[in-house]
Amino acid sequence: MPFRFRLWTLLALLSLVSWATLAPPGAHAQEQRGSSAVIEGLPFPDKVAGLVRGPTTTYPQAGYGFSVRYTGGRQSWADVYLYDKALDLTAPSKDALKIEMSAVLREILMVADARGVRNDTKVEATTLDGSMASARLRIGSDKAQILSFAFLTIAHGKFLKIRFSTRDLRTGRKQAEAFRDATFKRIQSTKPVLQPKRDPRYI
Repeated sequence: MPFRFRLWTLLALLSLVSWATLAPPGAHAQEQRGSSAVIEGLPFPDKVAGLVRGPTTTYPQAGYGFSVRYTGGRQSWADVYLYDKALDLTAPSKDALKIEMSAVLREILMVADARGVRNDTKVEATTLDGSMASARLRIGSDKAQILSFAFLTIAHGKFLKIRFSTRDLRTGRKQAEAFRDATFKRIQSTKPVLQPKRDPRYI
């Protein structure tokens, strides 16, 4: 397979994988506060671990919530998702994270299979450590490898998921973990604003 075609296929895969649900962007409640935006009552800073906040996407399917994109040039990108799949997660079962992470990985591999690059997508490690589940994947050939991570926890009765991908094979993991730690800590420690003011640009 020519390298250019392989690279295009891999980029298409990552584009699909990074959006867990294929849905058009929708209106979203957002309020600017200094260097952060308040989205659905929760803070999303302009910049986290070197990545800059981008667009917000809402999903029309019940229980699929919304996601916020962060990018770091052409090297790294991440999506932060908050959703509950119409489940009661105020007192989740001990297996809730394990079951949902299994679903996340199935989605990734199904997309890889559909794009014909399943053999180029490897799950290298999975962990379940108390209140957090993690997975590390490697996508691509030797000439165009991408590290990809899935991080999952529960916050405010919802799944809080991060999908982080990077072409930086040397320091990408450190950046992914820094992004995860900052995002999880900020959202878990913030009491949601139940009725945030609406910015007319997002109505």
